[in-house]
Amino acid sequence: MNKFKAFIHDEMKFIIYYLFCMGIISLIFYLYGLPWAEGFLLLAFLSFIWLLFLGVSWLRFKKTTQLKLELAQAKSDYQNLINQTQAQTKRLEDYFVLWVHQIKTPITSIQLMLDNYNPQQMGKIKQELASIETYTGMAISYMKLASKSTDLDFTIVDLDSLIQPLLKRYSIWFIYDHIQLDYQPLEQKVLTDARWTAIMIEQILANAVKYAKGEKIKLFFDPHVHGLVIEDTGIGIREEDLPRIFEQGFSGFNGQYNDKSSGLGLFLVKEISQKLDQKVIIESTLGQGTRVTLYFKYH
Repeated sequence: MNKFKAFIHDEMKFIIYYLFCMGIISLIFYLYGLPWAEGFLLLAFLSFIWLLFLGVSWLRFKKTTQLKLELAQAKSDYQNLINQTQAQTKRLEDYFVLWVHQIKTPITSIQLMLDNYNPQQMGKIKQELASIETYTGMAISYMKLASKSTDLDFTIVDLDSLIQPLLKRYSIWFIYDHIQLDYQPLEQKVLTDARWTAIMIEQILANAVKYAKGEKIKLFFDPHVHGLVIEDTGIGIREEDLPRIFEQGFSGFNGQYNDKSSGLGLFLVKEISQKLDQKVIIESTLGQGTRVTLYFKYH
């Protein structure tokens, strides 16, 4: 209806010309006393021509309107694509600014320890080298995650096959930071993407290790919620910080406690969990510890 009104509005001048011509012809027939039968035939013929022209104009108008709509949609899609590309580029830039800051810390620590080398510091040097490896892996994972071509491979996965290599990798922290580990083989299989889930577990475990020095970390499977639980008795998270912990670059109170905190690990967890459609819930009490539950789909 709106399209028809727009068409009438565009053709109004032509309609007025038509009515004006019909009026002039009728006036001529009336003033000169010409036969009305011929007049009606002439008016009917002219009306037929006019209606035919109007029909062609209507088809042309519909096609033009459709093309305009398609052009407007194409422009909108193009602008959205530009906005998405710019946003993605900005996110990558922000991520790597934080990443460079993060990886600079262990490199500087290693340089200082090597300048004042003490054999007793070898364990600490190994920790810092492992940190560099972890941060580099994070960057690679983020780049793959940002790629639109990243494929997911959901299969039945043995959780222990994902957890045990990570515990071995982080064993140096458990030893030198005096962290007690409570873990028994879960013997639990879940439906997930093994590679991306391993990255999530690693980031959650890395956070637990970072804030549970001298404390305890426990890993177990909760069958009631069908989820992997990683909990620690570390410093915990402030209640007001919990809503923002998944934001890129947010470290809150924990960032003041630990200068290595950059807010990248949990951001990566959130991005992956959304990609896998697997919920991650974090519960924490300041001074008592943190509990992270990674939920899996039923199979």
